[in-house]
Amino acid sequence: MPASTASEVVVGHDGSRPSEAGLSWAIAEARLRRLPLVVCHAWQWPYPGHASTPSVEAAAREAARRVLDAAVARVSRIAGVPAVLGRFVEGSPAAALVMMSSSATLIVLGARGGGGFDDLRVGSAAVQVPAHASCPVVVVKDSVAVPVVPFRVVVGVDGSPASEAALAFAFEEAAIRHGELQIVCSWWDAGAAQGTPAIPFTQVDGLEQVAAARFQRTVAPWLERYPHVEASTAFVMEPPREALREASVGASLLVVGNRGIGTASATLLGAVSRTTLHDAPCPVAIVHATRDIPHG
Repeated sequence: MPASTASEVVVGHDGSRPSEAGLSWAIAEARLRRLPLVVCHAWQWPYPGHASTPSVEAAAREAARRVLDAAVARVSRIAGVPAVLGRFVEGSPAAALVMMSSSATLIVLGARGGGGFDDLRVGSAAVQVPAHASCPVVVVKDSVAVPVVPFRVVVGVDGSPASEAALAFAFEEAAIRHGELQIVCSWWDAGAAQGTPAIPFTQVDGLEQVAAARFQRTVAPWLERYPHVEASTAFVMEPPREALREASVGASLLVVGNRGIGTASATLLGAVSRTTLHDAPCPVAIVHATRDIPHG
């Protein structure tokens, strides 16, 4: 069961195709976690200042409310969701979802909203929310269909606090969906790359063995805690961006920490996390190190 004590799944919805994909994912999460689903629509006047005619702005606001009401009514007819609530917020979608993340178990949103151009892979909210949210965030692309069995989760682990939080979330996702889990650790020594000078006073093989042993020690307690989850490990000699992109092909979900080992603490979203958001062929979950991790 989820480690968090928060009590709702929140999904951003604006009626666009990407947000419909996010809504489908959030419905499944709410059913599996037995939590209420909060459908959030954030609306703001899209032009500088206010409309010259107040009735025009009021009509646009009311149209946005109807989009939210229609989504809530539709989801309310789906069996298995404990409760469905609508929340209409005036302001930016990213700010609204980040604010709601403090009381949420999970935030779900489409990779982009109704604005932007068709070839845009990831919108601003899909980057800002995972960077600032207080809970895990799943970003779903509209090209991704609702996952089918077997549900396969891939998680990247590098020994950082955020990656351990990601590992916890990945195990619980695999558990509640009765799926499979692949745990990937990418060990990459620039000195071992072709044409790159070796790092002096180091034994690459020895360093790799030490890293592999630490990886297995990190994973071992989770394997014991979730014996019913079919989990495998992969310790690969490849840059993490490439390793995770390859592992996520055909996966149902890719889970990463918001920043990896060696990333400055002031960085809210590391390079690998940003790359996976843009390039992964499946939904991506971003998890912060502040996530509660069960021990014992």
